[in-house]
Amino acid sequence: MTLRNYADHYGVEVDPKIRSEDVTIAFAFDAGYLPLFQVAAYSLAQSKNFLDSEVVIYTDDPVVADDPMVKITADRISMLEGERRERLYGLAENSIHREDRAQWNKGTFLKWMMFEEQNNPTAVFLDVDMIFLRSFDEKLLQAATADFNAAPQFMYRLLKDEAGEHLPLSRKWEVMNAALAADYSGRLATNVNSGLMVIREPMLSRAFFDEITAFASQSRRTNEQSHFTAYFKKHPERLKMISYAFNHQDEYIGALRDWEAMKELMEKISVIHYAGKPKPWHRRLSDVPRPTSSLWHWHATASGADVRPLMGVPAVS
Repeated sequence: MTLRNYADHYGVEVDPKIRSEDVTIAFAFDAGYLPLFQVAAYSLAQSKNFLDSEVVIYTDDPVVADDPMVKITADRISMLEGERRERLYGLAENSIHREDRAQWNKGTFLKWMMFEEQNNPTAVFLDVDMIFLRSFDEKLLQAATADFNAAPQFMYRLLKDEAGEHLPLSRKWEVMNAALAADYSGRLATNVNSGLMVIREPMLSRAFFDEITAFASQSRRTNEQSHFTAYFKKHPERLKMISYAFNHQDEYIGALRDWEAMKELMEKISVIHYAGKPKPWHRRLSDVPRPTSSLWHWHATASGADVRPLMGVPAVS
């Protein structure tokens, strides 16, 4: 299938150049995220990334496997079942502090299904709550030289002073530019955000699935990705923290609190990750406060995704 097939079917004009054939692109989600997947897939194709890479979709939801767009895009659809299902559901219920979010945790642990033998030596996992601003696939793969590569989970306190007040814009730029240069220290040096991961072959195995799930079962942590952070504190040689440009969270773009500065930052990054709140798909376009939200709505409209149910508006059949 591939993203090129998606582009051809949905009328997205794409570059004829073949890119990254020896890479698997992985997504993991349930039916509630199908509209977001359509927006992400459109954005990925429109920005000419991974056009001819194998696409694998991991899910525990048969509705996803039967979706026509998924069938057009995916080379392989993998359903969570059997012993792997029991193990990941167990982690969702028992290895996260907030038991009340067990159902949400099940969705986040779906991405751990990618730790299996793949058809390619490299796999790139992407969350579906993302849009892609420009071609970045070759730069990403060149930067990702370790077994496990990811950008950090950023922290809002880095943009504030000791009293909790926002730093001057010039100081915020110093912090942002260091993150874009992958110049990390302290907690950011191993603080993994699992929304974008580049995984190399030693970890694309059932052996690593067994290793990481056994490790996570030994403790309770804040969320799924915090188990990666803990693991790599013990195995730092297997981790590389890459530029924040490859997984820049929307809320930290908004933290610049200056429209022109936000636009300037968006010229320097490749991926916007809509982690945190508010979500642009929970707001009408007329209510969005910053350019990143408007940009997501533009991609949603261009992709033809029906995002009305996400905004609490019933879909019209």
